[in-house]
Order: sequence, then C-alpha cells, then structure tokens
Amino acid sequence: MFDGTVTTFSGTGVIGQTNGDPSTATYADPRAIVKAEGGYFVVDRRTEIIRFLDESGNVSTYAGTGDAGTLDGLAHEATFENVQTLVVHGSNKLTTFSDQGVARTISQYFEVVSDENITFGSYDIGLVVSDGVNDVNQDFTLEVAEVINTWDGTTWSDGV
Repeated sequence: MFDGTVTTFSGTGVIGQTNGDPSTATYADPRAIVKAEGGYFVVDRRTEIIRFLDESGNVSTYAGTGDAGTLDGLAHEATFENVQTLVVHGSNKLTTFSDQGVARTISQYFEVVSDENITFGSYDIGLVVSDGVNDVNQDFTLEVAEVINTWDGTTWSDGV
C-alpha cells in the first residue's frame, strides 16, 4: 500500500542548469533516472545533458555540452538530443535512448548497478521520480501489496 510520503531529493522547482548542493541545484525538464553505484544518472532533456546525483543529492554534469546533437567523443565533448530514457548495463555502460530512435552508449568506470533499492525476495522498493513539470527529483516510499511476476509475457523469477 502506498503511504503517500513524498520528499524532494534534489532541485528547487526553478528551471535551470545549476550543479551543486541539492537545495540549490536546478533542472530543465528531468526525464529519466537510473540508479548506479554511488548515485543516480538523470536525463535533463531541455539542456541536453546527463546529470549525476550522488547519494547526498549533490548534482554534477556527467556528459553533454548542452548543445543538441549526436556528436560522439569524450563525455564533456559529446552532444545529446531528446534523450528519453537511460539504461545501466552490467557491462559498466550507460545507454541513452532518444525519441528519434537513436541509442548511444557511454563507457563507465563504476561498479555494476546496485540493486539495494529493489529487493525481489522481500519486495521492498524505493522509487525516485523525475518530475519534469516541477523540475525536481522526488523520493517516494512504497509498500507493495501485490507483485506481478511476468515480463513481456515470460516468467520472471527472483535474481534474473
């Protein structure tokens, strides 16, 4: 059962591209968020950059120049356009997906994605949501009443 607890993890609600402390950081249309070792990756779609939030909520620019495009290269030289979602692989890579059907991979040096917030055995789930309307990232506390064990029509078992 959802208990209704919502807290702001990072962001002021003001549109911008300010890095730093979670109480002063700003976003411009955060769209996707994924958990990785040491924090979270966030797509900041309007600024065309990938942001990183550490476990304390401090924000930094991880990849992208802020210009729209599909230029490959080092993280601080690459460009992104309309990224909609992110996926972290067990192979230490972050893949972005745009609404133009472009998938791009960023090489990583962090450990494999931590699953500490999703424990399938006890079904404890922590959820962080990117709120593109209010330009903040919010933490939700959930209690799962029922678990569906299928994924694309096939059986999904714990640990897979």
